[in-house]
Amino acid sequence: MSDQRFMWTIFCDDVRREVGNKHSFIGVYERKLIVPTMPVMLPKLCFVMSVRTPVSQPFRQLKFSLLQDDAVVAEVDADVNGLGAGPDEEAVGNDDAAAQVMTAIAVLELSPLQVERACTFRARAITETGELKGGSLVVEKQTTAATAVA
Repeated sequence: MSDQRFMWTIFCDDVRREVGNKHSFIGVYERKLIVPTMPVMLPKLCFVMSVRTPVSQPFRQLKFSLLQDDAVVAEVDADVNGLGAGPDEEAVGNDDAAAQVMTAIAVLELSPLQVERACTFRARAITETGELKGGSLVVEKQTTAATAVA
């Protein structure tokens, strides 16, 4: 496991919490969300933001932030005292304490979401050591393919 902190985000239409501490992510987007028209009203857009740090570098401050272009549209302060450590997938069977990690997750749901023009959503985490970047999702209007004339 890397000794670096890192962040990742799942962009999707819905997050369903299920029995057994499971989550289902419905309609997962990769890099772009293509819409037929602009402006557009999206019933819901979800952002599952996750950060991971080694237990040797616990978070002293953690805020999840979602930006639409350069404007902050949502922020969530995480309770860093409530973060627990668990074994990383690669560390199973390893007694080395350095193989332990702490993970924090924030699920942000924007519902409904009016998108006026093409934009980019950016996921960020602000910590006591700086900003972690968790990816981005571009929302753009579908372009019409030119039809060939025979």
